[in-house]
Amino acid sequence: MLRDPTNRLVEELRSNYIQELDPKVSNTTRNVSVLRKNDFGRGGYYGHYWAAFYDPAAVSKTKSCQLLFGLSGKTREFNFGFAFGINCDAYVTKLNSAINANRKAVADYFQSAPADLQVSQGKQSDDDLRTLIASGEGSDVCATQMLELRKSFAIEQIPERSSGLANEIGTLFRWV
Repeated sequence: MLRDPTNRLVEELRSNYIQELDPKVSNTTRNVSVLRKNDFGRGGYYGHYWAAFYDPAAVSKTKSCQLLFGLSGKTREFNFGFAFGINCDAYVTKLNSAINANRKAVADYFQSAPADLQVSQGKQSDDDLRTLIASGEGSDVCATQMLELRKSFAIEQIPERSSGLANEIGTLFRWV
C-alpha cells in the first residue's frame, strides 16, 4: 500500500526533476525510509514514512540537507520540501554564507514563494524568519539545523491529488 506508490513517486521525481537539478543527487540510492522497525516485538512499524534526495557525499540521508516528502501518521499529514538532517553543520555554514552574501536577492526570491509554503526554524515563526532574511542585518539566518521549507496537506487528500502530486512536489523542489 505504501512501498510501491512511494517508489514510483521517487522514480518519477528522480527522472523528471532531480536529474535536471543535480545528476549526482539523482543517482543517490536508498531514498526511501524503512517502514518496518526492528523493535523486538514492540509494535513493528514506524508512524511515519518518508523519502529524500540528498548529497551523495554524505554518509547517509539523515546527515545531509534533503529534498523530501513523507507521511506522518501522528499528524495525518503528507508533507514535502527542504529540511536538514542531523549533524549538518557544514551545510548550515554554506547556506548561511550564500544567504549573507546575497540577502537582497534571497529576500526578493522569497517573494515568489508558494503562498502556502511553511517556513520554520525550530520555534521561530515563519514571519520572523522571512523578516530576518529580508532585513540584511543581524546574525546568520540559519542559526541551527532546524530550517524547514515545506508544504503539507491532510493525508486524506492524497487520492484526489495523486495525479498531479509528482509535479506539485517537483515544482517546489525546483523552487527551493
